[in-house]
Amino acid sequence: MLLALESRRQLFQNLLRLAVPIALQNLVGSALNLVDTVMIGSLGSTSIASVGLANQIFFLLNLFLFGVGSGAAIFTAQFWGKKDIASIRRSLGLSLTVMLLGAGLFFALCQTLPRFVIGIFSPDPRVIALGGRFLQIMSWGFLFQAVSAGFVSVLRSVERVRMPLVAGVVSLALNTFLNWCLIFGNLGFPKWGVAGSAFATILARLVEMSIILASVYLGKSAVRGRSVCAASLRELFSFTWGDVRRFVGLTWPVVGNELGWALGYTVPSLIFAHLGTDDLAAYNIADTAIKLVIVIFFGTTSANAVLVGKKIGEGDHEGARRTARYFAIFAPLLGLSTGLILAASSFLVPQLFHVNGVVKGLAAAGMLIFALDMPLRMFNWHVIVGILRAGGDTKFGLLLDVGMTWMVSVPLASVAGLVFAAPFWLVYVATLVEDVPKFFMGVARLHSGKWLNDVTQKSPEVLAKV
Repeated sequence: MLLALESRRQLFQNLLRLAVPIALQNLVGSALNLVDTVMIGSLGSTSIASVGLANQIFFLLNLFLFGVGSGAAIFTAQFWGKKDIASIRRSLGLSLTVMLLGAGLFFALCQTLPRFVIGIFSPDPRVIALGGRFLQIMSWGFLFQAVSAGFVSVLRSVERVRMPLVAGVVSLALNTFLNWCLIFGNLGFPKWGVAGSAFATILARLVEMSIILASVYLGKSAVRGRSVCAASLRELFSFTWGDVRRFVGLTWPVVGNELGWALGYTVPSLIFAHLGTDDLAAYNIADTAIKLVIVIFFGTTSANAVLVGKKIGEGDHEGARRTARYFAIFAPLLGLSTGLILAASSFLVPQLFHVNGVVKGLAAAGMLIFALDMPLRMFNWHVIVGILRAGGDTKFGLLLDVGMTWMVSVPLASVAGLVFAAPFWLVYVATLVEDVPKFFMGVARLHSGKWLNDVTQKSPEVLAKV
């Protein structure tokens, strides 16, 4: 009993050590979008809707980057448990290669067809014009974001979490200042409105990437006087075809998971856009506030994956199972408490925006509905993004997450909004129904024990069966 108590105390100490900086970094990242939305909010509902839709594209890219980074972290966390630095650096190189290729595709699409992209989500010509201009400018920052994401994902998996937070804070401060200058024309800068916000975002992302690279390559650590991630070009690209097959074998379901879920996540924007600009503006306000509140779970799910993966890499499979059980209990309790905070703030946050009373009321309703769902959603996040991925069980995670999104929430929300023109609150409820079957299937998978795999010991042929 005393040993179990000590083990639990050590687990939560490690959780706080990793989760707090990661959560704060994601809070900073969410605050970047909130700052854009609030400052542009003074320009009216059309500007809010335009930037909100453009940020959905950035959100899709971020989920792609997060998916690749999560796939890489499956390896790097377990390699970290074995203290295999060379393999960590090869995984970093593979991750950067895939991320830059993906970001390049997003960049090319947004440069050549920005209005077409925004037009997918909204028929309003004013929204298409403003959103397309914002997206075309902002997309230059996609490449900087890819490099930052590649290093940050591996830094987290080797328990180096403070420096990315510092880079994020500097980026937020710079973005806020440049927004103030370039949106409104302060301090003699040109008054560019929505375009000014896009330029501010590019510069902030560039500075963030520069700080991360400088810290990795100019800083020091216990690994021969340099950071674990300070790989030379030879070390980054020393991977073999077998490494590529192994990496792709586990990573493609994670990327497919993130993109499949993300495409489903963009469906509400499409539905609310067709219901009306006020509905879309309300959804964007609620969504921005929700992302800000739930940012703590990006920290706890990442810490979950690192701690479980490290135990697997060390060969302590019972410790990995015990850690997974602790997180499965902890996540919904934390979701409940955070949901109460979200519910309490639902009456305040919409007042920050210069929109009409109808939009404010709808935004508050969306926040309240999401608050009720938080215990289930946070359990599902920790199981899918934390536990299953740490154990290399990525194909089941894909089936669970994307399958329920497209088989449950997308059809229900589409029918409610596009066929019956249901009220805002009912469509919003339909977007969250998927969490109920996900919960029961996730509990069953944890109890089965099939999620736990030491991927560093498996051949590509065996991985294909995972």
